[in-house]
Amino acid sequence: MPKTATDGDRRGHHPPSAMFACPNPDCDLFNQFDAGNLSVCERMGKDQAIRRLYCNHCQQRFSERQGSLMQYTKLPAETVVRIIKCLGHGCSIEATADICEVDARTVERILEHAGRRAALGCSTRLRIRQRVHDTLGGLLEGAAPRCFRTAPVRKRTPSP
Repeated sequence: MPKTATDGDRRGHHPPSAMFACPNPDCDLFNQFDAGNLSVCERMGKDQAIRRLYCNHCQQRFSERQGSLMQYTKLPAETVVRIIKCLGHGCSIEATADICEVDARTVERILEHAGRRAALGCSTRLRIRQRVHDTLGGLLEGAAPRCFRTAPVRKRTPSP
């Protein structure tokens, strides 16, 4: 019997199963976090540090790194985090590569992957907001949901 995704985490720090969702688009529980459908079925990689998860709903197996910035990299997580921080602070690709002691192409690949994930997350949140607006808009008789309301602009009065 497979262990739940939170069992057996004594080999290192692993995020709880609530942080994962089935990546199979054909699964009824696709992208539903903390649905209780995932369990650890095996470990892989150096020192068996990467968990392979199993969806008991669609019977698919996938790496806990699938869909993350760590998916196609052999870099330590600390290095990837340092690369993202350097880029977030405005360092150039070459400067980031030098600071993190990696090739500039590695930084470019991580930047490209991070940008796609950020755009996907942003568009998903916008679609959810639009669904909420469409659903609640009719119920509130044209009133915009709170998430769409803007704060009133305060007009500055000239001091005498």
